[in-house]
Amino acid sequence: MDTTDLNIMRMLLVNGRASYQSVGNELRLSSNAVKNRVMKMIDDGVIARFISQIKLEAFGYDLIYAIISHGNEQEDIILDRVKLVGDTFMVINCVGNIIVLGIAVKGELEQKMELVKKLVEPAIVVNIFSVKAIPVKKLIQTDLMLIKHLVRYPRASINDIARALRISTRTVKRRLDFLSKIGVVNFTMLYNPAAMKGFIQFSLLLDIDERKYKEVVSRIYKQLGDHFLLPPPPLYQKSMIVIILYSDNVYSMDEMFKTVMKIDGVKNVELSIPTKIDFKLDWFIKSIDKALKTRAPVIVAK
Repeated sequence: MDTTDLNIMRMLLVNGRASYQSVGNELRLSSNAVKNRVMKMIDDGVIARFISQIKLEAFGYDLIYAIISHGNEQEDIILDRVKLVGDTFMVINCVGNIIVLGIAVKGELEQKMELVKKLVEPAIVVNIFSVKAIPVKKLIQTDLMLIKHLVRYPRASINDIARALRISTRTVKRRLDFLSKIGVVNFTMLYNPAAMKGFIQFSLLLDIDERKYKEVVSRIYKQLGDHFLLPPPPLYQKSMIVIILYSDNVYSMDEMFKTVMKIDGVKNVELSIPTKIDFKLDWFIKSIDKALKTRAPVIVAK
């Protein structure tokens, strides 16, 4: 894997539906060169699959993010226990028997955050924070059908989507633009950090003074922008920011960690090195199916 592969990854992480031609134009490569590199990264296990990211909080879900040190406790046991709280949509395994879970819940957020801590024992919740639901706008049935199809086929062409849903290409474009504009669906890809030979992917969880949020993000862009694997903030809630970076050696990684620690407004930084990343949305598709059958109105964010 080389820097060109990495730059292709960075573009596809931002827009998983980007065409090979558009990526090539940006990187001064032919579309065939981009396609060949992407296919090789898939064959080598660097790119796991393309995915549609759904803004679950826009569908009325509160989101709990828990960083858990599980020692010898089996991961499957932890995942089974947290089903009592809600639906797990994200699982990230990290170096040092650390697992990061994203759990979608409805109602009683504070109580369920406390319940997570008890359910995973004897594992320890190192950090836990939440993103609250923000429902304010309705989706139509066509939107739900489109979202369901995109979760299954993130890179499906406009024509293929139109044929599958039996609607016009014009309708597909209009509704897809609408969903993207309000941030309900975004497109990215899953990658395998362990297969990124020559590079170390790592994440920094920042505890910040929320009054200085904009200033902190601005400084991060200025000082570490060249090392973003995915531009921040992929996750944030008031005083929390997660930034995803890459380095070619541990010494450079340590320097970036120290750089962030020195930024005014940053109170604490936790570093993690993921070994496996997965998103699970089968349960969400079932909820979409239920809404389609009942024709119940679905509320989403602006």
